[in-house]
Amino acid sequence: MKKFSEIEYKRPAFETVKNDFLEILEKLKSADTYDAQKEFIYEINRLIMAFDTAYEIVDIRYSIDTRDKFYEAESEWMQKFEAGG
Repeated sequence: MKKFSEIEYKRPAFETVKNDFLEILEKLKSADTYDAQKEFIYEINRLIMAFDTAYEIVDIRYSIDTRDKFYEAESEWMQKFEAGG
């Protein structure tokens, strides 16, 4: 198991996440079976979980050292992204 300090952080690509979400949402709306709907909901959840993981990494690393300008900027970006861009 990796140490927390060894976990790689990569900023989520806002436009990619947004476009993927909207694409999956449209598929969900037009899905005609429960199994298809369930799979699209799982896909949306995976997108959300990936973003949440990145957000938590930023939040923890910035909390560890609030003088870290990189994670301060990433924290601000994440909050802006979370608020709708």
